[in-house]
Amino acid sequence: NGARTVRDIDASPDSLAAILGVGTLVDGTVDRAGNNIRVSYRILEGQSGVPLFRGSLDWPSDDLSSVSSGLAAEVGNALREQIGVEVRLREGRAAAPNSAAWLHVARAERSIADAAKALREGDGEAVSDAFDAAEAELTSAQSSAPEWAEPLVLRSQVAYERYVLAETGEDFLATMADAVEHASGALALEPDNPAAFEWRGTALYRRWLLQAEDEDVLDNVFENARDERLVEALTVLQCSHERL
Repeated sequence: NGARTVRDIDASPDSLAAILGVGTLVDGTVDRAGNNIRVSYRILEGQSGVPLFRGSLDWPSDDLSSVSSGLAAEVGNALREQIGVEVRLREGRAAAPNSAAWLHVARAERSIADAAKALREGDGEAVSDAFDAAEAELTSAQSSAPEWAEPLVLRSQVAYERYVLAETGEDFLATMADAVEHASGALALEPDNPAAFEWRGTALYRRWLLQAEDEDVLDNVFENARDERLVEALTVLQCSHERL
């Protein structure tokens, strides 16, 4: 009932969100699928209309009494999981130098979430495809806004998380090296970026844990990783103090 006033308005999601004064929209369709009723729904970021999540549920057509409560529970759980993404997108939009770069980053974050979902389902090919899609979007974001650190931070995250696809120690080290390179690039643009410190420190530490290089190099990597973690912790504390 909260959306009743806009149900018959032919307008874009961002316009509907502005009318309702909300940051997130849920829309959907109801169809018949054999002997079942199928409800398909989407959770949209209000300012842009970018889909944050899609889902569908089936119920036996002779058990319609459970549709309302079951759908409310399912969408409620999805909203709780996705609201953090929505908040990050809104914050990212405010920080982005232009809307094109922001949209590429928003799509990349969706692909990163898709990779995590595919990983939980054990679909390695889908994980790889999602990471490739995220990388392509982030490369485009860098082209649109080369002065913005966020695409490089996310490229560092993608590079690091690709370790799940590594088949050899050499592949693993390559993903960590890429993560360090992208995070270092982000820090060159934004020297106090805590997320860049986190991904660079984590990647350096992972390299040390692998114990795949000679002892002198490993000792140096470990010291660098420990220093990155220290700087990251101090940066987080400083940001918390400033907010207080």
